[in-house]
Amino acid sequence: MDDGIAMVKVLLGLPGMEVLEVVEGVNELVVKVETTETIAWCPGCGVRAQSQDRSLRSVRDLSCFGRAVRLDVLRRRWRCCEVLCAIKTWTEDVDQLDATAVLTRRAGAEVCRQVGQQARPVAAVAREFGVCWWTVMNAVIEHGTPLVDSPDRVGTVAKLGVDETSFQAARPGVATKYVTGLVDLDRRAMIDMTPGNRAADLRLWCANADPGWIAKIEVVATDLAESYRAGLSPHLDHCVRVADPMLLLLSSGKLGSSRAGQDLVDISGDVALQASDGFAFRLSFGDSPIEVAASDGVPAKPNQHDSPERHVRVAVPAAVESMSLLLAR
Repeated sequence: MDDGIAMVKVLLGLPGMEVLEVVEGVNELVVKVETTETIAWCPGCGVRAQSQDRSLRSVRDLSCFGRAVRLDVLRRRWRCCEVLCAIKTWTEDVDQLDATAVLTRRAGAEVCRQVGQQARPVAAVAREFGVCWWTVMNAVIEHGTPLVDSPDRVGTVAKLGVDETSFQAARPGVATKYVTGLVDLDRRAMIDMTPGNRAADLRLWCANADPGWIAKIEVVATDLAESYRAGLSPHLDHCVRVADPMLLLLSSGKLGSSRAGQDLVDISGDVALQASDGFAFRLSFGDSPIEVAASDGVPAKPNQHDSPERHVRVAVPAAVESMSLLLAR
């Protein structure tokens, strides 16, 4: 029996804990442990404390061989012998136990990993650990938020893509809800999402980001929506702004006329512009006139009534030559 308990203690891996027994409960394993600390000092007056009794606390730990594990922890309650001290009794802290959490810290980190990294449903993880849906979700929020907010998660982003996505379709009395997605274009990886698609939403996201991280962004790719163009300021004014040619062409009712035999090319689902014989191409997007030319063609001349103008590089599939857009701000 002693050898078995010693083996369980090694498998449990909790320093400062002594395994008392392991029993099989209903759809779970129950591991009963107690703390091993024998000396404590009063946090108020510093006098050596006296052991009074122990209190039992039950929490969920890491699952074992596909079964939920309940950890029954006997913690020591201490008493201060100094008559004038305001602190009379207290229960010792345990590193792996938060004050009110149902899960041990390592169990909370594990459920966060399974939901976040392994993309497992919250309900499935909750069943495996023998807890409710909100217990798992709270652990995901607690352990996942620092990971999401850490600059090391994303690293340096030189080219940032910004676009909206319909998050919830409209229904009677409720308008369509949107989120704005932020993408590292070099890695083709989503790095963040923020509620809404207004200029204020994007500006708030930029304001909350690390200024040093924002300063390293060189290029921002968006569609020509005024909300995004306005939301980039003032935090991303230093960036080169890139127009998305697919969204430009697919914007219903926003396209004007073309000339000089221009045509549209569908490449792997992406719509791109192709300039024929090096001639310029003119579109109208709302109030913003746009001049388009192939990189080795004749540069489009800015309209004298469209001032000030700014050149923006456009990235297109390799089969189509790169182009420049001249946008009136």
